[in-house]
Amino acid sequence: MDPIPYQQFKRKVRNRILAMIGLLAFVTSYGTLGFIHFEGMNLHDAFYMTIISITTVGYGEIVPLSDSGRMFAVSTILLGVSSSGVALGILSNLVFEETLFKILRGKHMEKTIRNLTDHYIVCGYGTTGVGITEELLLQGETVVVIDNNGERRPEGDVRHCYFMEGDARKDHTLASANLEGAKGLATSLTEDADNVFVVLTARAINPNLRIVSRYKDPDTEKKLLTAGANHAISPYKMGGQRLALALANPILMKFIDKPFRQKGLRVHFLQLEVPDNSPIHGKQIKNSRIREESLGALIVGLIETNGESVFNPSPEYRLDRVKELLVLGDDEQIQSLRLYINGSKK
Repeated sequence: MDPIPYQQFKRKVRNRILAMIGLLAFVTSYGTLGFIHFEGMNLHDAFYMTIISITTVGYGEIVPLSDSGRMFAVSTILLGVSSSGVALGILSNLVFEETLFKILRGKHMEKTIRNLTDHYIVCGYGTTGVGITEELLLQGETVVVIDNNGERRPEGDVRHCYFMEGDARKDHTLASANLEGAKGLATSLTEDADNVFVVLTARAINPNLRIVSRYKDPDTEKKLLTAGANHAISPYKMGGQRLALALANPILMKFIDKPFRQKGLRVHFLQLEVPDNSPIHGKQIKNSRIREESLGALIVGLIETNGESVFNPSPEYRLDRVKELLVLGDDEQIQSLRLYINGSKK
């Protein structure tokens, strides 16, 4: 979501409120100083006369006014009524503009989201949802966040992140997020039953979608997989495994966290799809020129066409059944490898 128009709107609201306060302060100062000058009132009485004149409450004069004092009171009343009208107009305009801005921003957001493709949808923007979103954005992906609490809207300059307020369990909400054009969906709602329902709904709408879900109760894992989730993950179980790893193998934990989780370090471990016409098909890994053409990317594993995974394939492995490569490398290496396996690199 591009925050620039909204920031400009907030700045305009602040400036108008300051202008309104300044106008009212000027009228109050004008009246107070005038009554002191024309009638010799003390500061307290002059301020009181100014307020009852501006607000036209009609309490009457606290001291008899001279002709010049009365003419000054008339000017104060006229100036006060005019200033109050201007201030009321500013407030009314701000309320109308904010409402209109929210409506237009919502319509623009809906239209933008409906035109998205190859994006990820995150259902639930709690602690887990925030972590999922941040990681996907760090990898350069586009994310649509769905949450029924509008106060959880991502703040700041969050590019490629769009927020929808709604119930992720509803068909029309997922359809509004262009589920059919999405690359994947992650659901991290508070209740396991809600996550199961989201998985069922999403799988019915898009049978080819990659779906992952969190769960709390171990009994829910099987239900999520049966409902159509590709992966069901317990943050508590995974957190326990990482704590144990940090305790027993701290050096390994540091190695894992630094390249894959630290912001600013652009090292990725990801999977690349290999097209049918790729130049690496039918070649052994040692003759495929993957290392040379990718500027040093590492092939950690691969997925065969039958779904079998091969970890750390040997140099003699023949790439005639490969569907996806599991690769470790930086931005430049990944991009070079992607161009090479797609036959686009010259």
